[in-house]
Amino acid sequence: MPKHGVTFHSSRRFLLKLGAAGSVAAAGEVFGFGSKADAAEPNMDGPRSGPVGYTSFINLSVKINTRIFSIGAQSLIEGFVSLEGASARIGHASDLQDNCRLLNFGNSPGNLMIGDGSFTAHGVTFIGNVQVGSACGTVINAVLQNTTIGDASITGFMAQVLGNDP
Repeated sequence: MPKHGVTFHSSRRFLLKLGAAGSVAAAGEVFGFGSKADAAEPNMDGPRSGPVGYTSFINLSVKINTRIFSIGAQSLIEGFVSLEGASARIGHASDLQDNCRLLNFGNSPGNLMIGDGSFTAHGVTFIGNVQVGSACGTVINAVLQNTTIGDASITGFMAQVLGNDP
C-alpha cells in the first residue's frame, strides 16, 4: 500500500473518465470558456448527468465558421453540419443532426440560436437570423429563413418557414 493510504485505481473505466475530463477541460480552454480548472468544474446553471458531469460532443467533420460560437452542456453536433454566419448559440441538451447548415448570405450574416432541449433533424437549413425556442423539434429537410420559432414547437417534415429575404 502506498504512503498515506493513497492507492492508484487503474481500471479502464477510470482511465476513460480521466481522459474525458481532460478533453472537456482542454475544449473549454480552446473555445475560451476559461482555464482548465474552470472548464472541468460543474456549472450549476445547466443540466448535469453522466460520469464526467457536463459533456458535449462536436463531430470532427463539423465546419464552424462563425465569429461567436457557444454550445451548452450535454449537446451534440453530428457529422457534416456546417455553421457559417455571424454567430451560433446551441443550448443545453440540444442536438444538431447530420447535414444541417446555417447559410451566410452577403452583407447580412446569419445568426442561429437554438434553445435548451431542442433537436434539429437531418438536412435542416437555417438561412439568415433564426431563433428556435426551448424544447423544439425541427424535422428532416425543413428550411427556416429569418424567423423565430416559439418554445415547445415542432417544425414539420420538409416545412418551409420563410421570413424576409436575407
